[in-house]
Amino acid sequence: DLALVEQVSGGWGWANVSAGPRYTHTRLSPVDPGNSRRGSRWDLGLQTDGALDSPGWRLSWLGSYGVVDEEYQAQLELGRKIGSKGLRLGIEGGVQGDPSYRKVRGGAFIAAALGTIEVQVGGGVSKERGQSSCGYASISLAKVF
Repeated sequence: DLALVEQVSGGWGWANVSAGPRYTHTRLSPVDPGNSRRGSRWDLGLQTDGALDSPGWRLSWLGSYGVVDEEYQAQLELGRKIGSKGLRLGIEGGVQGDPSYRKVRGGAFIAAALGTIEVQVGGGVSKERGQSSCGYASISLAKVF
């Protein structure tokens, strides 16, 4: 992905909106000639992310869409700030897919600020269309500039 980004921020939080070309190459093993996702292709990627901050809560989001492939990903988190050390506990949910695939997930997370790095660990249940529910775990690192 390569994108131009517009960012706005203030005491309320921040928001980013971006757009740009996206190149994807997918190699499948075993080979699946009927899979429309195999091979190389270009797309236009659109994305937004950000957070609304209050003294006790943070609502954050991430959304991404591939115009040509019609692939999407969306995530929403609501976290309660605990103490003054940058600790947050909360719930998260998301969906991702394309015309042939859909997966939803929901769970909980804990996040902590360690200097200028934020570490977040989460887990919960995910459900893919046509499949049984299963558990998931996640970890993310963010650098604050």
